Amino acid sequence: MDIVHVGFGYGTEALDGRVRAVSAYARGLAARGHNVTLVTLSKTLPSSESIGLDYGIREVALRTPALPLHLGAEAEAFFSGPAGAADVYHFHSSAARHCLAARRLSAPYVVTPHGAYLPANLNHRRAWNLAFRLLLGRAYLTGAAAVHAIAAIEGAALERYGRPRRLAVIPNPIDLQPPLTSDERATARQSLGLAPADLLLLFLGRLAVWTSGAKGSTSSSKASGGRSLRQGAAASI
Repeated sequence: MDIVHVGFGYGTEALDGRVRAVSAYARGLAARGHNVTLVTLSKTLPSSESIGLDYGIREVALRTPALPLHLGAEAEAFFSGPAGAADVYHFHSSAARHCLAARRLSAPYVVTPHGAYLPANLNHRRAWNLAFRLLLGRAYLTGAAAVHAIAAIEGAALERYGRPRRLAVIPNPIDLQPPLTSDERATARQSLGLAPADLLLLFLGRLAVWTSGAKGSTSSSKASGGRSLRQGAAASI
């Protein structure tokens, strides 16, 4: 099959969990023989196209206008023309540009909001979120062949807001890596400035600064002379 993923870039080591999840999907499908294209709609990246050495995944970046409700000529041409033709599309957000791109398609599409419909995110900028979902989001969800929630609580919210034709609750994939050797572990700890007796505190999850107070916590940690928080450290370090 020809499959197009529309997300926020490609990278198995990216700090953004959405990018890591999309990359895992793309690699898994490509390894099974599918033709996979990963499209990034960006206000800052220049338009480009390349074939990655990693599983032969086609990577396309399309420059979009700064205005949030405009898709731009390049993206319009891609999604409505032969360059972006596919058997199925998979959108990995509820961003306005993704909603607009889905309207140009003649093939079925799947939506994974990646936590956008979790209660904490729905309550942030509540009036804006409600207006957006009434104008664009609801049609985006109901028009999808399937909607994928990463947690049951998000699935319940999606049922209320969009009434999708088909809803599946499946946690994000985990790309398991071989455990570090003792030498690799020592090198990794040294790169983080950790002494042999130092303990490394890891957080697995999502920090929403408007609900958790994480912004104040990180600032306080730095002001008190504690070690700065580092993202992406391996759990085995």
